[in-house]
Amino acid sequence: MIYKIFDNFGKIFRCTGVYIYIIFVMITANLFFHFNDFINYKKSLKDRININRTFYIEMASLFFNALFWIKIEIENEDKLSFLDFKKNNYIILSNHISYLDNFIITNVLKKIKNYQNCEFIGDSTILNWFIVGKVFKGLGMIEIKFEKDNKKERLEQNKYCKESVNKLKEDCIKALKEGKNLWFFPEGRCNNHPNKLNQIRGGAFNFQQTTKVPILLVALKNNEKVWANKGYPTGSSKIQVKFFDNPRIYNTVELYRNDIKNSIETWINN
Repeated sequence: MIYKIFDNFGKIFRCTGVYIYIIFVMITANLFFHFNDFINYKKSLKDRININRTFYIEMASLFFNALFWIKIEIENEDKLSFLDFKKNNYIILSNHISYLDNFIITNVLKKIKNYQNCEFIGDSTILNWFIVGKVFKGLGMIEIKFEKDNKKERLEQNKYCKESVNKLKEDCIKALKEGKNLWFFPEGRCNNHPNKLNQIRGGAFNFQQTTKVPILLVALKNNEKVWANKGYPTGSSKIQVKFFDNPRIYNTVELYRNDIKNSIETWINN
């Protein structure tokens, strides 16, 4: 009985802590972005977005440390110091297992030189969310629109609007040709089964065939123990992150899909 009371208290404490963190980060970022637009109105949108990204990643990473029940362990972390997002550009792909993934990636990005030179893709509906939408717009999110507006149908079908896909392809290829990096989840929607990836979509392969930019694989593990896809952030865990060696060039879409799926699933299940 006493154990159950303490266990429930711990869950409430952790859940409240994560939500307070997210609300604080989003409100603070939103205020700063407005301030940045006001004082730097003469600068280009690109420059203002880079300033926003620097502030957001530094601030979000700093205050993430307050969530002491969540630890991040990066395998071969020393290798990140050799990455420079201005000297070389990559298409960076990772599995998507939790709503916490974006904040984990933020902490990882901070350890890479010139992390501001990294674009990301997100669901267009995010831009309609109160405050959060303005933050993601201020960070320069490249949007993709699902076929269905209904959330349940959108997640079940995991299909994108064709017009949106064409626009996304143009934007991503342009960014890669300009020397920018691109980080996104090739599964599309968040995964309900953390040990097994969803179907790998072919977008990154198509981007690579056009631009010849290599793919860098990143795997996330144990995020769902803190915040499962269908639940609340009540857990605690040591979250593991792995950057796979050797950026990859794929000749066929089958090889691309099989290698990503096998590489990430093998590491997750070991």
